[in-house]
Amino acid sequence: MRPTNNLKNQIALLCVTLVAVCCLVLLLAFWLFTWENHRQHLTRSMVHTDNVFRQYLESREAVLATAAQVLTADFGFKQAVATRDADTIASALANHSARIGAELMWLLDINGNLISTSAGTDRDDSTAFDWLTRDLIQAPGQGFFVVFDNVLYQVILLPVNAPRLIAYTLVGFEIDAAVTLELRELTGMEISFFDGRQRLLSSSLPLAKNAPFISELHSRSLPGLFFSRAEFSSHQLELNAVSDRPVGVLISAGLVDFYRDLDRQLQTMLVLAGIILLIGLAASVLLARNLTVPLAKLVVAARRFALGQYDGASLHRQANDEIASLFNAFADMGKKIDQREQQVLFQARHDGLTGLHNRNALLELIDRMVKSGDSFVVFALNIRGFQFINNSLGPDMGDRCLRAIADRLARHPGEHARIGGDEFVSLLPLAEGESAAICCRELLDLLRQPVAVADLEIPLSFRAGVCEFPADGGDGKTLLRRVTIALESVRNEGGDLRFYRTGEDEMLLQRLAIVEALRSAMQRDDGQLFMYYQPKLNLRTGQIDKVESLIRWRRPDHGWVSPEIFVSLAEQTGLIFDLSRWVLRTVVRQVCQWQREGIQMRAAINISAQDINHPDFCDFLKKILAEFGIAPAFITLELTERDLMSNELQAISVLKQLRDEGFGISVDDYGIGQSSLGKLKKLPVDELKIDKSFILKLDASPTDQMIVQSTINLGHNLGLVVVAEGVENEASLHLLRKMGADYIQGYFLAKPFAAAELKPWLENYYAVSNHA
Repeated sequence: MRPTNNLKNQIALLCVTLVAVCCLVLLLAFWLFTWENHRQHLTRSMVHTDNVFRQYLESREAVLATAAQVLTADFGFKQAVATRDADTIASALANHSARIGAELMWLLDINGNLISTSAGTDRDDSTAFDWLTRDLIQAPGQGFFVVFDNVLYQVILLPVNAPRLIAYTLVGFEIDAAVTLELRELTGMEISFFDGRQRLLSSSLPLAKNAPFISELHSRSLPGLFFSRAEFSSHQLELNAVSDRPVGVLISAGLVDFYRDLDRQLQTMLVLAGIILLIGLAASVLLARNLTVPLAKLVVAARRFALGQYDGASLHRQANDEIASLFNAFADMGKKIDQREQQVLFQARHDGLTGLHNRNALLELIDRMVKSGDSFVVFALNIRGFQFINNSLGPDMGDRCLRAIADRLARHPGEHARIGGDEFVSLLPLAEGESAAICCRELLDLLRQPVAVADLEIPLSFRAGVCEFPADGGDGKTLLRRVTIALESVRNEGGDLRFYRTGEDEMLLQRLAIVEALRSAMQRDDGQLFMYYQPKLNLRTGQIDKVESLIRWRRPDHGWVSPEIFVSLAEQTGLIFDLSRWVLRTVVRQVCQWQREGIQMRAAINISAQDINHPDFCDFLKKILAEFGIAPAFITLELTERDLMSNELQAISVLKQLRDEGFGISVDDYGIGQSSLGKLKKLPVDELKIDKSFILKLDASPTDQMIVQSTINLGHNLGLVVVAEGVENEASLHLLRKMGADYIQGYFLAKPFAAAELKPWLENYYAVSNHA
């Protein structure tokens, strides 16, 4: 037994899997909860930091604004500005700058040109500050962040009025590392200022200035339990700056402490999960043992029951109530199996209705008698007209007849079986010198006695087939097959008793091979099957306006196959409709081809009773004609008397429909079938074809001449065209012309030939006729 199929292992695996899934779900839930809690905390911290940062900058901006207002309100400073006293202006700027700790303090004229700085120097390159003063002058009193000489400043610009506008003063604090460190202390987060090209201006982190840093910061990672993680979570703010010199700040929260705590908690949870798994494994093994040990005992008991040993089995002492109930059910089942075993074996080898052996038991009996080496007869029979008994008196009466026959067989020496329906087989031992025919006749005479059923005495007749051992076979299957062949032969040939004849089995196999080869030839349509055409001479006009279509088959590696053989087999095996469809399509296509060549030729096609009884025959015929554009008048359908009489009402209905469509209908081989004059006048036919047996020796047989003359007169009186087939000499032709026949056909006129030969034959025929 494979470990994966062991119930104990499966129970343990199931329990451990459930515990593991629960632990995994708890770990995942814990991780998600912790991560979401941290994310929300980080979001709140970012909002708090944003507020603190803005308040810090606003306070510095207020200091700048106050300082600038004090400076611009100083009367002496205004007078110095008005008189352009450079020394006084520089001194005032320097003193005021030192007093408030401003790193940048400039005086600008009303056009934004630099007049003086806190350092007391004049700047002549005033155009260098156009980018700075342009936006500041547009918003005096508003704080801005600007980068000057790669240094970030927070500045404010206020007007100097005396009383009109005479200048502007610009005051600014440098945003250096001290400021970023102060902000880090206030917010608990890393602060980094950068310009529009994302170059670092000032940061609380140890990063290189004037270099791109954001991608570097984002690429920093920390090792984790399962994968690396980002070192920082950052938030970006845009600061108020001049239009073409943007400035921003990056607020970064370090995640080192958070990940450290998270990893520590996860490790603790993993340890707890491992402990739980071990406990679950131990519990599952104990549970599985308590369940599987009693089941193993139960398996042993079941195997003993299978061997027919229903005692000595004991349950495990730890078996629960359910297992005990199951064991008791097994014990009861074993007893019932023991009681039924003989009955089942009997039914498996005997017929349920009659109690005789069935087919499987019969084969075993034959093989057993074959091994004994003694001669015996295999005698198969069925009841003539049993279907009528069943239908007229009811199935119950039919079953009673079968049981009565089985009782008679059972009283006769030998082994007897019913192998299906009304078919019985008997194995009759033969004493040395005993005649098999006499033995079989005695049994038939016994069975022929009328059967008394209820108040009725039902006379019975039988058909029987016989084969002998060892003459007709050496094993059960062969003997049974050959006796079935003998029974089928007596059914077809008539009589009541027939022995198997040597070679019939091989002939059956050969016929089956021919059927399969015919089926394949039709499907492949590779030239094995083809049509020949035999002309018909119109005696009234002297024209050849009809041909009869005759199928031929040249089988690869076997040569020619007679149409009488393969057409008969097609009718017996249900292939005839497929064969007729192939013939119809081929002939109609050929008629169409002849019309393209200017030959207006009607074609006669032989069909069978199965064709006219097929529900799709008429529709198929009309479809083929429509496909090739051929009028129905160019096609004559020939049926034998036997086919017409097989289902008279159906035949009349279908043929009437076809004649109404314009098809010609001909009775083939007339004179050798069952047609009476009364039936013939009811049939919707146009043509009567006298069988060639009356024509072949017409010139030498007065009797045939009388029959043919009467048939021609009869046909004409019924309004039918009369065709004589089998004309093989000129004398017969003259007689038929004198008798008034309408058409003749035979080797004297032409043998059947391929379609391609028709045109040159016609040309030659008319040339000879005209010359004569």
